[in-house]
Amino acid sequence: MLMSVRADKKATAAAGPVTRSRSKALTDEFIILFKKARRVEKKARRARKRRNKAAEEAVAEGQNTFRCPIGLGLMKDPVVAADGHTYERDKIEAWFASSEFSDLPVKSPKTNLLLEHTMLIPNHALQSVIQDAVDNKIASMRPVSEFCRVSRAGGAMHR
Repeated sequence: MLMSVRADKKATAAAGPVTRSRSKALTDEFIILFKKARRVEKKARRARKRRNKAAEEAVAEGQNTFRCPIGLGLMKDPVVAADGHTYERDKIEAWFASSEFSDLPVKSPKTNLLLEHTMLIPNHALQSVIQDAVDNKIASMRPVSEFCRVSRAGGAMHR
């Protein structure tokens, strides 16, 4: 650390005092870097929007098995309850909590039959199918420019 500070001081001393033109050059360099950072941020925001849109479209294409029967949203953490049906973990846990709070026996939200237990089993198979559907939808929505870059020489460089 001490070496880099000394080297930095030497470089600053070698560059001489900060003149108006050097100050302008540094300001211009900062502006360029700031604009690049904003472009990267916008690109990340667009990618998030594309992912969310893909998830919504995957569900909208008739794949209601991806929806939680309680909250009707896309399941991110699907679990199987004692009734054999799959639910979103936080939704079914809230259902169980509301039943326990009212001192009523816990019933299935789908069949309205009594549940033998409130143990939840993760549904990894459905979770991976949902993720694959979302990923495939995202891949089909990507613009061509994301699959290949154009080199400075003019040829295409594949990722």
